Amino acid sequence: MKIKVAILFIIGVLVVAFTVFSVYYYRIGRNDQYDEYILKYSKLEGEPGLKPVDPAIVKAIISVRTNFNPFITGPNGEKGLMSIPEEGVEKFKDYHGEGDFIIVTPENEKKLGYVCPNRHFPDHKKAHELYFRAVNCPVCGRRTVEAIIDPEVNARIGTWYLAYITAYIEENIEGIDGEDLLNFSIFVYLSGLETLFTDIEAQLRSRVKGFENGVPREATIRALKPYLDSVLRVEQVRADIDKIKKEAERFRPRLEKKAHNNRA
Repeated sequence: MKIKVAILFIIGVLVVAFTVFSVYYYRIGRNDQYDEYILKYSKLEGEPGLKPVDPAIVKAIISVRTNFNPFITGPNGEKGLMSIPEEGVEKFKDYHGEGDFIIVTPENEKKLGYVCPNRHFPDHKKAHELYFRAVNCPVCGRRTVEAIIDPEVNARIGTWYLAYITAYIEENIEGIDGEDLLNFSIFVYLSGLETLFTDIEAQLRSRVKGFENGVPREATIRALKPYLDSVLRVEQVRADIDKIKKEAERFRPRLEKKAHNNRA
C-alpha cells in the first residue's frame, strides 16, 4: 500500500513539475527566445536617418501577430515573426541591396536559396551558407528555411521597416508626435504604407474632380493624416492597436532588465 502511495505521489510531483515547466516555456521561455534579436536590431545602429524603435512594441507586434511562430505566412503574403508585409521587404532591399542578409526572390533564389536554422551554433560555422532549395542542410541535416523566415533576418527587416514608417510619418505629417505617432506607426506597419496610399488614391479619384486619371503623390501624402485619423476612429482598429500597446507594457520590464544586463 505504501509503495502505491509513493508511486502516486511521485507521479503527482512529476505532473506538477511538467505543468510548471510547460507554463514557463510557453508563457515566458518561448516568448523570450528572440529577445536578443529584438534588442539588437531595435537600436537601428548604422541606419542613418532612422531613430531606434521601442523593443517592447516590436515584441508586442510579434506576440499579437504571430505568437512567436517564425513560420507563419499571412493572408496577404506577410511573412515570419514580425508578419512583415511584402512592401517592407521590398523597401529594405531598395535601401540595402542584398547585403549580409539574403532575401529570397524568384529572381535570385537559384543563386541564393535557403538557410539552416542551426547556422549560429558554435560547432556549425559552415551552415551560414545558402543552398539552392536544399531540403536539408548538408552540414547537420536539419531542414532548411527560406531566408526571410529566419528569425534574425526577419527581426532585422521588421524593425527597420517600423523605423522607416515612423520616420516617414514624422517627415510628412506636421506636428505629429507622442501617442498619435505611435498609433499611426503601428497601424501603417500592419497595413503597409503603399496599401494605404492605394486606398487613399481610390478615395480621391472618386471624390475629387481632376484626379480621375491619376493622383499626384503629393496629394496622397497630404491626405494621409485625415485618412489615418478617420481609420483610427474605427473601434476594431483602435482595439487592435491598444492590444499591441498593452502587450508592450507586459514585456517592457524584462526587456529593460536584459538591456541593462547587456550594457553592464
